[in-house]
Parts: sequence; C-alpha cells; structure tokens
Amino acid sequence: MKASERALQHQLALMAFRQAETAGDVEETGRTLERAGSIVRRHFDLRQVLMHPSVPAERKLELVRALVPVKGTAEAVLRAVLDRRLAGLLSGVARAFGAVAAAQSATATVRVEAAAPLAKAEVARIQETLERSMHRPVRLKIVTKRELIGGLRVVTGELVIDGTVKGALDRLGRELEAA
Repeated sequence: MKASERALQHQLALMAFRQAETAGDVEETGRTLERAGSIVRRHFDLRQVLMHPSVPAERKLELVRALVPVKGTAEAVLRAVLDRRLAGLLSGVARAFGAVAAAQSATATVRVEAAAPLAKAEVARIQETLERSMHRPVRLKIVTKRELIGGLRVVTGELVIDGTVKGALDRLGRELEAA
C-alpha cells in the first residue's frame, strides 16, 4: 500500500472519529466501519461495483446498507468514501478508526490471535505484558485461528506483531521469491 493511501485512510479515520465523538457514537461507528470494511475486503465483485464511476453513490450506499445496518457517523463516512470511489480503502479506514479510538481511550483493545485456545494463565501473562508495555489497561479479544499453526499474532489498531509459524513461513516464502 502506498504511503499516500495510508495517510488518506488515517485522515478519514481521524475526521470520522472527531465526528463520532461529537455525536456520541464512537463504538457504533467503529463496529459498523469494521463490518463494512471486512465485507468489502472479502468480496472483490462488490468492491469493483462500489468503485465504479457510473454507479451512483446513493446506489452504492444502498448496496452496503443491504449488508450492514448503517446510520449516524458511519453513514457519513461511508458516503464520503463511496462518493470518492475509495471503497478499496474502507478496511484500512476502519483499522485506522480503531487505532484512533484506542489512542483516545483510557483502555486499549488488543486482538490476540492464537492457533489453539489459550489457558487462563497465558491470557493473564499476555495481558500483564501488554499493559506494562502500553502503559494503560488492556482489554483482550482472544481469537483462535488454527491456520496460524502456532504462536501468536497481536493486533492493536494498525500495529500488527506477528509471531506465528504461518507468518514466519509467509515471510520466508517472500524472501525466497525475491532471491
């Protein structure tokens, strides 16, 4: 991804956060953007329609509304993204929104992905380590993903720390292709 696209995602997220904070719907906006971004990211055909110049912006918004309930600040953000044919950046805007919201919150939300279910002691140790390094309370969202093979992936906002076997194999594959 280009630095200019990442900067645009962050700028849109920051404006959306300010508007959502004023409207008092930060959590709802974050959830809606995350759901919409995930759907658009997974469905190539939908993304193509949402970025097509001949499809009116109102029709694009109707398509998204058919998949995700949209209102308030999230609707304004989606309208701005769709008006400018930037649907391909939506999942990045959602991630950046989450990062901005987390930075403004007293409590950080951190997603921890593991290949197998974690024991309570492991979760407590992870939480303690993250709270110490982030200098604030942490709310963990634990997700089991068997395809990771082993290890952990920690995601907070736009920061991803990938200590999984799958991540290591993917990096090795990219290095071998580049050689």
